[in-house]
Amino acid sequence: MEYTQGLLGRVFILKFFHDDDILECLKPFIKKEKIKTAVIQLMGAVQYATLVTGPKQPKIPPDPQWETITGGWETIGMGTVFSDKQGPHIHIHATFGSGKKNPNRVSAKNR
Repeated sequence: MEYTQGLLGRVFILKFFHDDDILECLKPFIKKEKIKTAVIQLMGAVQYATLVTGPKQPKIPPDPQWETITGGWETIGMGTVFSDKQGPHIHIHATFGSGKKNPNRVSAKNR
């Protein structure tokens, strides 16, 4: 096992509006605030999202399975940010729910 110790630095609380694209809003914010590393906690709801629901086959490197959800979906998630010369790299794991059955669910699509 390896570990390191960190210190709590700046804390930001962001509120997104109805039509905001979360990732497209985060990228310029991260650059503006010169954030090099961060932990993201996400809680709320989305009306539309395109997300990876796992690999098509369990192999490395993975071939992602893309899925689009529409309608009102509650979400909670955690993520990380690492910035380099190419810009911020945002990686979020989240869960989405919309009742026991959701008629608005759209089948998987390839990207």
